[in-house]
Amino acid sequence: MATIEQQLNQLKTDKQDLVNNLKEKGVEATDEETFTSLVPKVKDISGGSKYAPRYISFQNYTGTELDEEVTNLDTSNLTNMQNMFYSCSKLQQLDLKNWKTDLVTNMNGMFMSCNSLQQLDLSSWTMEKVEDVNQMFYMCSKLTKIDLSSWKNGNTGVNFSSCFYSCKSLQELDMRNIDFTKVILFSGMMSNVPENCKFIVKDETQKERVQKMFPNLTNIVTVTELGEE
Repeated sequence: MATIEQQLNQLKTDKQDLVNNLKEKGVEATDEETFTSLVPKVKDISGGSKYAPRYISFQNYTGTELDEEVTNLDTSNLTNMQNMFYSCSKLQQLDLKNWKTDLVTNMNGMFMSCNSLQQLDLSSWTMEKVEDVNQMFYMCSKLTKIDLSSWKNGNTGVNFSSCFYSCKSLQELDMRNIDFTKVILFSGMMSNVPENCKFIVKDETQKERVQKMFPNLTNIVTVTELGEE
């Protein structure tokens, strides 16, 4: 896993590459701008060029929603999404269904403290290569529904610790394709989450495992029980 210094250096490199590319194509861009303002300008490049960064961050973004060009960003080159939306405390809407996560290994703290978000549909994402989702939704206190129905944990060592910590408004969490028998790092994963949150799992084997992991949860249901087999 890359160090914080390496991540910051990669971020600086990718941003400078984007600035240079925009300038070469005749689009006004400055070194002082952030990714949030730079990425939408890609649509102004003649010929419809697409920008596929290796690392990107919107930390501490103060807007309530992201530009459409950002939500449709080509993320096929990304391997690290750590802290990507950290402390975007005013962000109310986030449409990331078109993002590609096939190469991503790190989602640590990705949405931490996005405490204005109410729903998040990540059902189109894959996480077969992901190793770390520690604190991914930490303190997302207004999230009511998180759809992770397509997620499969291909790596047995995935760190789920504090993943949903203090998601105090969570009413439904769909993790129907996660094999919880492989999950060994889950300390604080469901701490301060409502006991009656509907936690959707695949079958009775998964239900029994989740009940042992989180004995305080009272609404763990299987796909069969939902009539969606």
